[in-house]
Parts: sequence; C-alpha cells; structure tokens
Amino acid sequence: MADKLVTAEWLREATGEQDVRSAKAEDLGPHSGLTSELVIVRSVHGADGEPGVERTRVLKGVWDEVARGKQVRFGLGREVELYKAIQPDGALNHAVLRQVAPEISYAGFNTDGTKLVLMENLCNKGSVEIGKFFGKESLHNWARELDDLPDGVDWVQVSRECFRLAAHIHAATWRDDSLIHLDWLRTARWRRGEDREAWEAVQQAYKAGWAACRAREDLKDIWDSHLVACMDSALEKASWDGFQARLQSEPWCFLHGDFHPGNVLRLEDGSIKF
Repeated sequence: MADKLVTAEWLREATGEQDVRSAKAEDLGPHSGLTSELVIVRSVHGADGEPGVERTRVLKGVWDEVARGKQVRFGLGREVELYKAIQPDGALNHAVLRQVAPEISYAGFNTDGTKLVLMENLCNKGSVEIGKFFGKESLHNWARELDDLPDGVDWVQVSRECFRLAAHIHAATWRDDSLIHLDWLRTARWRRGEDREAWEAVQQAYKAGWAACRAREDLKDIWDSHLVACMDSALEKASWDGFQARLQSEPWCFLHGDFHPGNVLRLEDGSIKF
C-alpha cells in the first residue's frame, strides 16, 4: 500500500514542502509494530537543475481493514491529536512531551480508521529499540535478529532513565484539570461521567476475549485455577457505577498508554524517545 501512496505529489500536499522532486517508499525491515506498517520514505528536495538534497523519514501507516477497525473501536486516532497538542501553542504544552516525541512532519487520521504519521528517521541517529534487550523472551522479538545491540551500554540504567522520563511526564500533568476536557484522550469522557456505552462495550470485549481464550483446546491444560478464578471474579464485578466511584477517589495524569520496551528507542547520544 505504501509504495502506491508515497509520491512526490502526496509528500508535497501532506507536508507543504514544495521543493520535493521525488519520493518513494522502501522497506524498513523487521520491527515490533503489531498493527501498523512502517516504511522508509526517501525523498529528494531542491529546485530543478540544482543538486538535490536527500532526506529519509519513517511513515507509520494503518490501512488494513482489521487494523483500521481497531483504530476506530479503541480511539487510536488520539496519537494524531497528541502530536498536535504537544506543540508550544497546543493543549499539552509540556517540554518533556516534546523531548521524548519524534519530530513529526505530518499526522492524519480518517473516520474509517486509516492513520498516517510521517516522522523523523531515528535510525539516522543510531537508535536501538529498547525491547531488543529483552531477547527472545519478548514476543516482539520472536521473528527478528538481535545482533545489533551496541556494546558498552548499561541497559539497567537505560531502563531507569525510561521510568524517570515517564515519571516526569506524570508529574508535569498530575491532577491537570485540562486533561479531563480533552475528549480525544482515553478515559477523559468517562471521568466526566459520560460515554457509558463505550465503556461497557470495552468490558464486553474483555469478556469475549477471555471466553475465547478459555475455549481454546490448545490452552485448556495450562490455566492456573487461581488465575482463572481471579479473572472470572474481576470481569463479573466490573460495573459502571463501581468504576465511577473509584475514579472520584483517584488522582489522574497523562499516560503513554502502551509503555512497553518495544515503543522506546535509545539514540546514539544516550537520549530516549517514546
């Protein structure tokens, strides 16, 4: 799909960069993304008749029908809204959010779930996905080689830095009332006591997923009885009224939402990007 989408005309329109002379999509190689396609966008810029300047960026795209359905169902278009909100004139004007986010050239989301995000190519800055450190024990690494980890890196310290940055984000937005009024943020409407139907739909999805797992013949002998009892009890007790009562007693802040090592990059200079 990306090879048909990425053209000089599309890039000029998406980014406003009128000096684009050519553009094409190239394979990024193995990555840990589960719902998005990631490709390199290679473009040449400059006036006709002059030496061109080459630039590479990464395009994150969601256009598969199943993946698009998940984007809509779980409100994943909020990624696009976030990149707009963290700008200096945006609703989430916090320096730490801009510090950990990649530079974005274009971000768009359609109501059918199609999502496109064109971002800086952090591979050019010696980036390494933190998730690779966790080896084949991580499902994100099952289908790729792990031979490009740099020498001399204290990965325990890197992990500590990731948690420190996450804590900084939480502290900067702790009990920030403005978050509750950003409808695109997950749970914002629920905290206002709104959108009960969406919340209950999520609970039904959890119950259906759990039931499907329990019904699988290939898994029937692995379940721990205590785990099953806990899951059954938790799903049975889930209620909108109970959820609302708990929200009123808890603080809130901005969260990443999918903070696992596969979504964190360490750059060659030691800085961290989420």
